[in-house]
Amino acid sequence: MRTAHAVLLLFFGVVLAIGPTSEFVVGNHQLAAAIAGTVVAGTLVAAVRVLRRGIVVTPGRVVVRGLCTTRRLAAAEVARFDPPVPYGKAFRRASLRIVLVDGRVRYCGAFTNTKLDGDGVGVAECAELNRWLALDTGSPASAAPLPGRQPDPLPVRLAWWTWLLLIGAFTSFCLAGVFLEMTDPAFGG
Repeated sequence: MRTAHAVLLLFFGVVLAIGPTSEFVVGNHQLAAAIAGTVVAGTLVAAVRVLRRGIVVTPGRVVVRGLCTTRRLAAAEVARFDPPVPYGKAFRRASLRIVLVDGRVRYCGAFTNTKLDGDGVGVAECAELNRWLALDTGSPASAAPLPGRQPDPLPVRLAWWTWLLLIGAFTSFCLAGVFLEMTDPAFGG
């Protein structure tokens, strides 16, 4: 779902870079190109941050990457991982929860309980993270296999990546055309 969020963010960023810039900065093509480039660069940075959201676990450490911040926690500080609650669609609190030993709760925006993600989001991921936590901190873990998701079949993955490639190519083509038009000395006049 992070990929879909990033693609939507890029699309709307390009629309924002093209639309208002071409309307409000008529006659000064250098300023229009600079503003559009700044908006596109900011959108790219935000899209990369959206794609990198998640939980990275390494021996002895849990790294929680959010949209604006990155938190590093020792594995001994984490009590458990909980899936998102099925109620309370608050902006920050409707995502995967990291419960710390002292009772505080941290949230990870990578798994949210929304209509796009569905109700069962984060359950398999939490089971896997809790199993890792039990093994890493030395507490007894169950030997039962984890209820992970099955990978998508190859045609589904191929269709998804082809769709993303086409959207990326179309967006790049539109941006190139806009920048070529904006840098033309006859732009706006």
